[in-house]
Amino acid sequence: MAAVEIFTTVFVLMFLAELVDKTELAILAMSLKFKDKFRVFMGSWLAHVILDGIAILLGVQFTNFIQLDAVKIIFGTIFIVIGAHSIIHRDKHSDGKMKVDHHAFFASLLTVGASELGDKTQVASAVLGGVYKNDPIIVFLGAITALAVVIYLNVFVGSRLLRKLPKKEIKLLSGVLFFLFGVLFIVY
Repeated sequence: MAAVEIFTTVFVLMFLAELVDKTELAILAMSLKFKDKFRVFMGSWLAHVILDGIAILLGVQFTNFIQLDAVKIIFGTIFIVIGAHSIIHRDKHSDGKMKVDHHAFFASLLTVGASELGDKTQVASAVLGGVYKNDPIIVFLGAITALAVVIYLNVFVGSRLLRKLPKKEIKLLSGVLFFLFGVLFIVY
C-alpha cells in the first residue's frame, strides 16, 4: 500500500474515532476554562503524540513475534469489537465537566494523558502500527495529524462546532468504520 493511502486511511479512521470521544469533551471543557487556547492545544496534542507514538511502536513490535495472518485476525477482531462497542454505546456521552486549577498546558497534558490510556484511539494506533508495521512513521504522522485537527476544532472552534455536529451519527459512523476496517483486515 502506498504511503499516501496509509496516511489517508489512518487520518480518516483516527479523525472519526476521536471526534466525539470523551477526551475531546475534556479538551473542550479546558478550552472554555483557560484563556490561553494555544497552551490547551499544545498540551493536549503532546499527550496524544507521546501516547499514540508509544502505542504504534508497541503494535509494530507485537507483529514481529506473531505471523501476519494471526496479526490480521487479532487486529481485525479488535477493530470489530471497538466498532461494535461504539455503535452500541453511541448514545452515552461524558458530561465533560472538569475542575482543573493548574496551568493550561500541564492541565491539558495530564488530563488528556490520563484520559487516553487504553482509549479506543490509542488501541487503534497500536493496531494500525501493527497492520502497517513497515510504515510506522506514516502511521504516526497520519494519527497525530488527525488528532491535531480534532483538537484544533475543539479548542479553537469549540462550542459552536458542538452545536452543529450530529454527535450520535458521527459516533455511529466511527463505529461502522472500525467494524468494516476490522472485517477488511481479516479478509485481506
